Amino acid sequence: MSASDPVCASNAANPTGVLRRAAIRWALAVAGSLAACAAWAPAAFAAPPSGASHTVRLELESGLAHFQARRFAEARAAFQRALPDMPPGEARDNLEFDVGVCDYELGDYRAAEQRFVRLAEAASPARDEALLHAGWAALARDDAGAAASYLDAVSREAALDEKRRELATAIETKRADGEVAAFDRALAAATAAYDRSDLTAAEAGVREARKYEARAPARSRAALDYLAGLVAHERGDDAAARAALEQSLSRNPEDGAVRAVLGELALESGDVDGAERHYRESLGADLSPTEANAVREALDALYPLPRPGLGAWLAVGAGYDSNATQSGSTETVGYAVPGARPSSFTAPTWGIEYRLKSSERTRVVPYYAGDWLLLGNADVQDASLSSHEAGVRFQLAPNTSSELRLTAGGGATLSGLQLSPFSLDGLLRARFSVSHGRFLQSALGAEARPSLGLSGLDYLTGTRIDVSLGERFDAGRWGVGAAVGYRYNGIGTQLVSVDPLRYPLCNRLCAGARFELPLGYSGPVAQLDADFDVTARLQLVAFARYEHRAYLERNRIDGPLLPERLRALSEKTRVDDRLALGARARQRFGAAPELGLFLDYTLRLSRSNVAYARDLDHAFDYDDRNFTQHIVEVGADARF
Repeated sequence: MSASDPVCASNAANPTGVLRRAAIRWALAVAGSLAACAAWAPAAFAAPPSGASHTVRLELESGLAHFQARRFAEARAAFQRALPDMPPGEARDNLEFDVGVCDYELGDYRAAEQRFVRLAEAASPARDEALLHAGWAALARDDAGAAASYLDAVSREAALDEKRRELATAIETKRADGEVAAFDRALAAATAAYDRSDLTAAEAGVREARKYEARAPARSRAALDYLAGLVAHERGDDAAARAALEQSLSRNPEDGAVRAVLGELALESGDVDGAERHYRESLGADLSPTEANAVREALDALYPLPRPGLGAWLAVGAGYDSNATQSGSTETVGYAVPGARPSSFTAPTWGIEYRLKSSERTRVVPYYAGDWLLLGNADVQDASLSSHEAGVRFQLAPNTSSELRLTAGGGATLSGLQLSPFSLDGLLRARFSVSHGRFLQSALGAEARPSLGLSGLDYLTGTRIDVSLGERFDAGRWGVGAAVGYRYNGIGTQLVSVDPLRYPLCNRLCAGARFELPLGYSGPVAQLDADFDVTARLQLVAFARYEHRAYLERNRIDGPLLPERLRALSEKTRVDDRLALGARARQRFGAAPELGLFLDYTLRLSRSNVAYARDLDHAFDYDDRNFTQHIVEVGADARF
C-alpha cells in the first residue's frame, strides 16, 4: 500500500470530511476511508526487510493490531520500540510517519507536526505527504499560518492537486473560523462593557470586532451594529446611532429589538409618528414576551392616555385662612357677613378611579372624588363644606397628538360640621387637546354643572357653564401655560330680610322689606401658570388667575312701605373683579406609591362696586365684597 492511502480519523480536531492517511508502507498495510469512516480494511502482511529480527516483527504486528483496533497509544508504543532497530531508509521513514499519525490521533499535534517536518527535511520519498500532514497537524493546533507555509512547500504534481485543495480549503476555513472567534470574543467583551456602563471599553470592543466582521455571519454583524447603535446613543450621537441601527436591520430585518430602539430614537427627536411605526413593526418581528410587553407599553405611552389599572390619591392639608368668611359655602353663594373672621382649617381630599383599556386608543374610567374643608373658628364653622362626585370618563386618542375626554357625573355637597345637605350637582364635561410638536399643547374645554339647592337653599338651583381655551409650553424641566375662558353661573336670587337700622335712608320705611340678592353672574376668566423642577423631586409652581363677574340681575330692596324712589335708589348691578395669586412647593418621596409634602400660599383679592360706605352710591349695599384673603396650607399626599 502506498503512503498516500488514507485511514479513518478519530475524534481528533480536524475538519470534517478531510481525508487523512496512515500506513506501514514497508511491510504492513492498513486501508481505511475517512469519508466512509465505517469499516477498517484488514491488515495486509508483506515481507519485512531482510535482517529484521523476530522481536521487530512481533512489535510491528502488535502495533498493527492495536492500530486497527484504534488503540493508538499502544500502537505508538509498539512502533517506537521497533524504531531503534530499523536501519535508515524508506522503511524507517515510513515507520516514523506512522508514529506521527498516532501522535495526531492522540491529540499531540505539535509532536506529530515536528515528526512530519523532520521527515520532509530528510528528503524522504514521503516528503509531500509529510508536509501535507504537518499542515493538518498545524491546523489542529490552530496555527493556520504554519499550515499555509507547509502547503506552499508541497510540490505541484498533478497527483497531489486534490490533497492540496483539501488542505487549502481547510486552512481558509480555519482562518475564517479564527476571525469569527476573534469577532465573537470582541463582541462579547464590548457587550459586557456596555452592560456595566463602561462606554469607553464598549467602543474599543466594537472597533476590535470591526476588524473581523467580514467573515462573521450576517446575524452576528447585525448584533455588532445594534451594539454600536446603543453605544452611540449613550454618547449622544443619535445620527450615528440611527445609521448603525438601520444597518443592523438591513442584515437582520426580523430583529424586533432594533426596531424598538429606533422607535425610542424617533420619540426622543419628536417624531411621534415615526416612533409609532417602528414600535408596530417591532411587534411584528422577533421579540421575547418580556420585550413585546415593554414595546406595547411604549406604544400605549405614545397616546395621551393614562395607563390602564387602578389609581388613587389622598391628601391631607392644614393651615390658616386670614378671612375664612370668604371660604367654604359663603364662597359658593357669593356673599358673606360683614367683617373678616380668621380661622385655622383642615382640608382632606381623596379620589379613586379604575382605568379600563377598552381599546388601544380608548379608556373608560369610572371615578369618585371628594374633599372636605373643616373650619376651626366657631364663628365660621357653618361655612365648612364637603363635596363628593362620582362619574364615568371616556378618553379617546384619535392619534398620538390629540385626546378627547368626555365626562358625565354627579354628586352632592354638604355644609357645616353637621354635614347638612347643601346641593345636588350634575356634571357634563368635554375637553379636546392637541399637541404641536414636542413642546406645545392647545386645549379646548367646556363644562356644564346643573345644581339643585337643598335645605331651603332654592336660590342655588341653576346651571353653571364654563368654556376655556388654553395653551401650554412644556420643556420638560419647566413649563408655562396660559388660558382664557368664560363662565356663566345661572343660579337664582337670595331673599334676605332687611334690618332698618342698617339703612338710615329708609329707616322705618324698610320695615318688612326684603333684600333681593342675585347670585348668578357671567364674565371672562384668564389664568397664567408656571412650574419648575428644582431637582428631580422638588417642584415649584406659581399661578395667577383673574375673573370678572358681572351679575345677571340687579340688587334691590322691596317692601310694602318702601317708596318707589327708594326702591330705585337701592337698585344696583353688582360687578366684581377677583384676582388670585398662588405658589406651591412639593417635595416628592418614592415612586410606588408616590409620597409628597407640600406647602401652599394663596392671596385672594376682590374689588367690587358693592361695599359699605357713607355715600349715596353705597347707601343700600347689603355687604362688602371688597376683601383681601391670605391662605397658607401645609400637608402631605400619596398617589397610588
